[in-house]
Amino acid sequence: MIVDSVSPGERSMRAHIVGARFQSGVDDKRWRLISLEWPNALIAVSAATREKGPAEYVLRFDLSGYPLPGITAGVWDLSANALLAEEFRPKGDRAGRVFRADWESGRALYAPWDYVALSSHGQWPGQYPLHAWNGNRDLTFYLVNTWEVLNDDEYLGS
Repeated sequence: MIVDSVSPGERSMRAHIVGARFQSGVDDKRWRLISLEWPNALIAVSAATREKGPAEYVLRFDLSGYPLPGITAGVWDLSANALLAEEFRPKGDRAGRVFRADWESGRALYAPWDYVALSSHGQWPGQYPLHAWNGNRDLTFYLVNTWEVLNDDEYLGS
């Protein structure tokens, strides 16, 4: 008897990353998969060119709740193998709120598409229905929203 050791969440997520929506973002250089060791993934999301900013930021995802109740990610420093220090996090009005280090010790994005933030802000699904995570969302949804923050006119770099 063959036992499938891959969870339904992992199977679903792996199908999403080979799908057209995710791969379109890869082809457009909006993001790239660095590594996937279930339930964690490292994905770099490109950022608008700014004098004091990197070309991309790496997110370390915890996908264990994929697709429900949801996923979370923190902005990651590959060289230190740790959360990115506050002084190197994205700055700007919207980016500063989403990538804040003073909330949950910076381990999650402060945004309605992030499970940690959404689970502690019960009003957000009603306030932000277009941006809130739900069972119909996938990893690409999270990446699109994050990419938009890093490519917003108000994004200032690090």
